[in-house]
Amino acid sequence: MGIRKKSVREEREMVDPVKVAEVYYNDLPVGRIALAPDRRSVFEYDRKWLENGFSISPVFLPLRTGAFTSRAEPFDGLFGVFADSLPDGWSNLLIDRWLMTQGIIFGTNRC
Repeated sequence: MGIRKKSVREEREMVDPVKVAEVYYNDLPVGRIALAPDRRSVFEYDRKWLENGFSISPVFLPLRTGAFTSRAEPFDGLFGVFADSLPDGWSNLLIDRWLMTQGIIFGTNRC
């Protein structure tokens, strides 16, 4: 008995639909990214982006159909292209301080 690769539908079913985000570049839909139960991300290109776009991460997200699942490390379950766009530790501290002035308090765990 061999190991069967999961279909795109099976990959989608692993994901909580509330945690799906649309990804855009210059107002054009690039694809969708979601957080799987194992805290890794799953990305799929938009059909139109596949026709006219480019790979946003040639090594880990080649321009082709299907769902891509990230590695657990080194970016806490994110693809590097998305992790690079998030605030760093100092920025998170400043954001947390500002949110506290607004009466919003978060724990130490980030989404």
